Amino acid sequence: MSRRRVVIGAVVVVLLAGAAVGVYFADQEWGYSESWKTPMIATTIEVVDKNYSNILPDDYVGPATCGECHAKQFKHWSSHPHRFMNQLPTRVSVKGDFSNHVWQVRKGITVTFSTQGDDYLMTVQHPGKPRTQYKVTRTVGSRYVQFYIGVQTEGPEPEGHRVYTTEHKLPFGYWFRMKRWLPVDYFDGDDDDDESLRNGHPVLRGIDRKGSFMAYADHCLHCHNTYPHAYRLLSDNIRGFPDAKIDGDRRPLSALLSGIVSVKPNEESFRSLPHRLDPNKHLVTLGISCESCHMGGREHSRNEQPIYFFPVSPHIRLSSLREEKPFTGERHNPATSQGICAQCHRASVPLYPNGASMRNSREAGDMRSGACASQIRCINCHDPHLTSPPSGGPTPEHYLKACVSCHEEYSTKEKAAAHARHSPKTGVDCLDCHMPRINQGLNEVVRTHRISSPIEKSMVSAGYVNACNLCHLDKSVNWAVEEVKRGWGREILPSTVKKAKSGERLDQPAGKVWLASSHALTRLAATQGYARSPLGKANLPKLLLSLNDISPTNRAYGVFAIERLIGRPVPSTEFDIVAPPRQRALQIDRLREKLRKKR
Repeated sequence: MSRRRVVIGAVVVVLLAGAAVGVYFADQEWGYSESWKTPMIATTIEVVDKNYSNILPDDYVGPATCGECHAKQFKHWSSHPHRFMNQLPTRVSVKGDFSNHVWQVRKGITVTFSTQGDDYLMTVQHPGKPRTQYKVTRTVGSRYVQFYIGVQTEGPEPEGHRVYTTEHKLPFGYWFRMKRWLPVDYFDGDDDDDESLRNGHPVLRGIDRKGSFMAYADHCLHCHNTYPHAYRLLSDNIRGFPDAKIDGDRRPLSALLSGIVSVKPNEESFRSLPHRLDPNKHLVTLGISCESCHMGGREHSRNEQPIYFFPVSPHIRLSSLREEKPFTGERHNPATSQGICAQCHRASVPLYPNGASMRNSREAGDMRSGACASQIRCINCHDPHLTSPPSGGPTPEHYLKACVSCHEEYSTKEKAAAHARHSPKTGVDCLDCHMPRINQGLNEVVRTHRISSPIEKSMVSAGYVNACNLCHLDKSVNWAVEEVKRGWGREILPSTVKKAKSGERLDQPAGKVWLASSHALTRLAATQGYARSPLGKANLPKLLLSLNDISPTNRAYGVFAIERLIGRPVPSTEFDIVAPPRQRALQIDRLREKLRKKR
């Protein structure tokens, strides 16, 4: 095969008149014109052969082929959570308790988790009503929680209804930390969570109401599996590489794909393509494997061509969107590294006023909107072949090395302590100040990936948490603002705070204010902050009240906070997060008395 070097694309700077530097998520264009065949004057992205392609179905070879040469990486991947994001249900893959486990929800209402032959079943039974039964077809997750995809096999819906024919997210998940089944909204609630009651009991999804229908092919499939990049080229949220503009010719691409999946050479057909994929026909692997990040490996494995960390085809070109963060396609290029991860880690989740995500799955988006976006790569901290440390633990040393690789002036403990104005004995590190724990993860409140100042005007103005007060919960926000001004010369202007959010609230202990916030995730961050703080045990009576939070997710994390402080599990027999509010209040009183006597 010819090994000519030809230019397949040019890195060009697109300057949008009047566009603010901080606006990074502009809609990407997709088009075709003869002009792009002429390279522009700029740094070029080059490939070895003009016919090189890594985006079409035939370009993908699967992880076993990759493992023939890359045995070490293959071994690491074989036990990585990415591999198990989606699986078919087997005795090995299913982690939830399906041993004919009966959850007695209320008098006469049960949910039974059982097996029948090779089938894993969830059966909801109400007195005097037909039962509703679901069959699991796929698992989702394996490390902290496990959700399930499936179809309904029995129920009140008429024959032919989509619940019987379309794979969708089932209403119950299994939380390993609690060792129990819960409705899925208990794992990840809404911003404005409120507890709906019926006859004094919480209205539970999957038991008292169906909840939203989430089709597998419209949601989970896109980020939990590996499939040809050509299928996602025109879908902004999942195509990845948000710092690159992708131009291409839809005509030959649709012709090349037409024998495998129906796609017309128009924008709408390409945009809808990911939602028309058949998981039994169009995936490279169930779960995330090598070519999700490395793109199709055919040319590399069969013809000894180099691997490219971006989509390549004779029918597309990539160019850079930002002069200050050029996209070069190279392994060590931050825009390229972040772009790979952004295929999945750029989910649509609620945002704080500063642009940071409130929940997990948007880490690449957060990194891009932060202060170090032009310099840091995701793989500076996370080896994509190795399982990351458990969430919520101490900061690994190599995370801090990633910081000082640029900020050499803080490379020694003494210099870092002088900058932080905290003694090394306190254990405070770079991430505590610049990546505070404000993001709801799967098992813990975890660090935001938006690197920023410890206190930001937008957050203070709206009454949200800040890094300083997450440790100094007994101090006021005004105190933190003054400390930042005195120690680092940065002035935050609380005078812009609206009347309802200002005044005495900024002068009160931040922890107290946040625990009483109307915003569920602010309360959540506060309870977890206390659980990590030396102030936690003294405030245990206040934290016990979080167990009766109107947000089901907050009640779950409230249990985790109490467990951390008292050093033992709190089983559901002692406190049940799905019990009625009055019952929960009685359980809290008994738990409070038990802990008081133990002192």
